[in-house]
Amino acid sequence: MSIWSEDTWSEDTFAPPAPTLPLTAAQQGLWVTHQLGPRQLYNVVVTVELAPAADTGLIRDALAAVLTAQPALRTAVADPLTGTGRIDEPLPPGELPFEEIGRCGAAEAEEAVARLGAHHFDLERGPLLRFAHARPDGRSVLVMAVHHLVFDGFSLQPFADDLARCLTAPSPAAFGERLRAARETRLIGEHAAQTAAQRSPATARQAAELAAFLAGFRSGTAPTAPLTATVPATREPGGDRTARRLCWAPDPATRAAIRTARRTLGLTAYEFFTAVHTATLYAHTGAPEVVLGSPFMARHTFGALGLCGFFVNTLPLAVRPDPARSFAHFATEDVAPAVTFVRGRAKVPLPHLLALLRPERSERHTPLFSSVLAMQDAAICTPPVRRVRVHGNDSAKYDLWIGVTDAPDGSLTLELEHAPASLSTADADALWATFGTVLRGALERPEGRLLTKAG
Repeated sequence: MSIWSEDTWSEDTFAPPAPTLPLTAAQQGLWVTHQLGPRQLYNVVVTVELAPAADTGLIRDALAAVLTAQPALRTAVADPLTGTGRIDEPLPPGELPFEEIGRCGAAEAEEAVARLGAHHFDLERGPLLRFAHARPDGRSVLVMAVHHLVFDGFSLQPFADDLARCLTAPSPAAFGERLRAARETRLIGEHAAQTAAQRSPATARQAAELAAFLAGFRSGTAPTAPLTATVPATREPGGDRTARRLCWAPDPATRAAIRTARRTLGLTAYEFFTAVHTATLYAHTGAPEVVLGSPFMARHTFGALGLCGFFVNTLPLAVRPDPARSFAHFATEDVAPAVTFVRGRAKVPLPHLLALLRPERSERHTPLFSSVLAMQDAAICTPPVRRVRVHGNDSAKYDLWIGVTDAPDGSLTLELEHAPASLSTADADALWATFGTVLRGALERPEGRLLTKAG
């Protein structure tokens, strides 16, 4: 006689507990920020242009299969007190948070981007994403809003790859199930590796080295000043974290000149644009020391490279521009070594650094830096996925953000986003103009002296 009765267990009713995993220090930090600030501050908004032939039912089935294959997209906060996350069961296509808009104009499709971008997620209730599908002007556009807790810039490529495969698979559901178990194991393994690294003596040593490096940049600032890129902070009536964004797509000749300059100087794209950005801040503010946030990919296991998730550390990078030096010397002898130094310590969680440095805290600024440069490679698309584009969500995470997106077709997009409540529209426009001036000088006269403070 079985010890199990129908009242206690049966194959039909038994459900194993959801797999759990430790949240990373960066995820725990996002959870805290989410509770304190605007709830949509860390929404990532993406549009995916698809071949128009795909019908709505197939798109919904493919998305359900992608969530089955990508466990991070089914992850939510299980217990914020212990820093534990859980991987929820896949949802059937009919239960996805999916809205079909159908035929519409461009304005209605843009409204869907803004509406999903402003969605307030409950981080303890998954899935932490929403979809809408629209057909503006005969095109097929999928809109996704996903919380940064489970999705970073590197996640765009795995998401685009899996969506293309699921849209063309004979059975999207079977494709997702075939990958599910192995990828859940890989995600749990990556989180375990992150936790081990956070607790390791090696990471503690690297945190101390990075803290010592940054502390050396405090000597030129007033004792009460935050360790930050000095951006004039002005308040406008009714100001908040509402974002304003400027965009520039350089022409082919300018793009070619940038590639030539990088090769001549022996710089990566990130090193080159970091030099331009820091020189711009110096020229605009005259600050003797410039500190900006630098996002670095921080995936610790090979198996995590095909996964969506949030595995990025944004760490402070500091330089001292010298107006007597040329852009070429500044970029190669100051900026590039600083980037290498910080990148070599990319496993250091920002909270560990804050605990060591104890910077002055302010509701108006991110600790240690208020300006960020983000370099992003656009996703390489496979039909029927035609194009993937990341949008702002009308909320500024930083006082000043510069984004550089390098597309597979060779095109380049430069963007400036700012919070008018902290950096006025006039100051942002002037800084953007200075950025263009510094860039032209770097391309035309790399051996010329750095700009001195404007005005």
